[in-house]
Amino acid sequence: MNKKNFYIPQVEKEEKKVIEEVKETPKAEPQEHLEGFVSPIYGKNVKDESYLPGEGYRSSIRQYDSFRKKEDRIDPNDYKEYIIHTDHPKPNFDEPLTKNNEQTIRSDGAIIPNNQSSQNDSKPIYQEKMTVQSNEVKQQEDEYVPPLARIEETEFRPVAPKVEEYIGKQQTFPKKLERNVSLEFNERNEEQNIDNNINQFNQNNQEDENIEETPIITKTGRVNLEPRKTEQVKPVGKKKGKYNPPSISLLRRKPKDQIDDMSDVQKQRDIIDETMRQFSIGGHVTHFTKGPTVTQFEVQLNPGVRYAKMSQIQENLQGNLEATSLRIQTPIPGKAAVGLEVPNVKREMVYFGDILDNKEFLNDGNPMNVVLGIDIAGEPVYLNLSSMPHGLIAGTTGSGKSVCINAIISTILYKAHPDDVKLVLVDPKRVEFTKFANIPHLATPIITEPKLATASLKWAVEEMESRYRLFASLGVSKYSEYLEYEQQDPTIKHIPYIVIIIDELADLIVTSGPEVEESILRLTQKARAAAIHLIVATQRPSVNIISGTIKTNIPTRIAFRVQKQVDSQIILDHGGAEKLLGNGDMLYCDETGNERRIQGAFISGMEIKNIVTEIQDTYDAEYLFTEEDLTSRSIGGDGSNDALNDEIFEQIATYVVENQTASINALQKTFRCGFNRIQAIIQKLEELGVVSGSLGNKAREVLVDMDGLERILESL
Repeated sequence: MNKKNFYIPQVEKEEKKVIEEVKETPKAEPQEHLEGFVSPIYGKNVKDESYLPGEGYRSSIRQYDSFRKKEDRIDPNDYKEYIIHTDHPKPNFDEPLTKNNEQTIRSDGAIIPNNQSSQNDSKPIYQEKMTVQSNEVKQQEDEYVPPLARIEETEFRPVAPKVEEYIGKQQTFPKKLERNVSLEFNERNEEQNIDNNINQFNQNNQEDENIEETPIITKTGRVNLEPRKTEQVKPVGKKKGKYNPPSISLLRRKPKDQIDDMSDVQKQRDIIDETMRQFSIGGHVTHFTKGPTVTQFEVQLNPGVRYAKMSQIQENLQGNLEATSLRIQTPIPGKAAVGLEVPNVKREMVYFGDILDNKEFLNDGNPMNVVLGIDIAGEPVYLNLSSMPHGLIAGTTGSGKSVCINAIISTILYKAHPDDVKLVLVDPKRVEFTKFANIPHLATPIITEPKLATASLKWAVEEMESRYRLFASLGVSKYSEYLEYEQQDPTIKHIPYIVIIIDELADLIVTSGPEVEESILRLTQKARAAAIHLIVATQRPSVNIISGTIKTNIPTRIAFRVQKQVDSQIILDHGGAEKLLGNGDMLYCDETGNERRIQGAFISGMEIKNIVTEIQDTYDAEYLFTEEDLTSRSIGGDGSNDALNDEIFEQIATYVVENQTASINALQKTFRCGFNRIQAIIQKLEELGVVSGSLGNKAREVLVDMDGLERILESL
């Protein structure tokens, strides 16, 4: 194989010399390319020069340079020898300077050369650039060193403050004095004196609680003689006093040795399955839930079987089970099953004390959360009156309606402070609420007269309007926002919840229906946001008593046992209440429309008496208004001046003379006023000689014409 000859070029000596010179020549740093400046007004007809903001001068100096004339523009060369010190505090040129060989140091730590003249305060941010002569001074320029730490290297010697002159003046010094900088002094005696002065001052200021901590006194002599004081605002409103609720030991409890017997429930389950097999209905009981008085059986039907077939055999089921009543839900809300609610063979008593004695419930911080009862699943049920917001309770005599109201009031006595919740109890029957007399939670004495009951509802309407005016002045829209505003500003007046409970609505509707209905309508429409809540109860759930306007504005309904299905439809808008067992068995429909069967909590009259007696022995009743105030507010009655001062007196007199009729019933329908009010006006017209006296079954006669009426009215 032939070898190939490769040619290797040789570099001449002169070329090598040129290459070495090029390598040794330092490379020129690349220059940054800058675009030309274009003025927004003059365009490119300005001097094109580069502008780089840096430590030579501030960028704000030339940011408006394009708007100046050419001869007035700033030359950056004038500021090349200046630097900005941002890491040193602002110098005080009025303080004396301490001189050294090549530099001058102020008390604040600023270093200035001796050949520099003092500058004016008008240019505090600029200093002349100095020539650093030592590495130590250069370190002080490049790195920030606290001014007080450099005092050791100077001839400056701090003087200890004369603390003895200020000992005892606790209102002008902080609580405690400390040493924040450790300095080495040539004279140890002087340091010991300073420590003694500081310790003595601290001992005399240990109990001062009205002064906030301010900058401390140190050995450098810095003392703040004007510390800030904390201002204590004294609330104008009345402070709530201490309230101790009655003892829970006064309440009855369920026996602990009571054992649940499921044998009867198993027998009822077998009877239901056998009855369905007899009528050829495909399905069986899949689950049951035993409550204190009722057990709910869940029946799962086979595919293709109608739910209505269970309603068709309701009577047969009730007869085979030997039950007093049977309620069927077709289907159970939220489940694909039919619900059969069958009474238990042995009913269990639900005691108020067992439901109340719950730490989470007692400490929830909501005074309007009250005890209601236990549902079918055995879980306690509570009713929040503030979110209710108004309630309707109806049921026959002995169904548990009054016991439910007593449980609500008793819960308020246990949970609510008298200044947080006020009660207005209206008892036309005179026997239901007398046991709660003279308790501190009452806003007024218990009302038994229909006339005073009407006046109390009018007072509630006026209170509602007054609260809305107060809310508007503070820029809040509801009571919860007002409470938050009250916590921030303690000078604002505290206003409580108001709960109005009417035990028998039917009696008020019969005596003064239009006035009571109008007040109830206004309260149920607007009073929720003003923290005024209404609970009405009646044993006559008829259309005349519970009208459509009342039902529309009262979403929460509690139905006890009623006689007919029509009564249940008036309360709940559907049947079912006629199937209840009584003695506290209820159907509770909340504000969202969800319905639950509940056994109400039982509290006896003796328990209520013991609770009220313990409260009365400790606290006195403080009423918001009395019966005399209601009497002065009420219109009508036996007094003739009330009728004469009535705003519709002249209208009724003119109507009677023009139509030649003095029928009280006709005047009630025309003017939509109460019976007592119209009767008082007619009696006054009788005294004035406008109408005749009562003629028994005959109508009154009108004795004057329009001219005679005008003369009578002018003489008044």
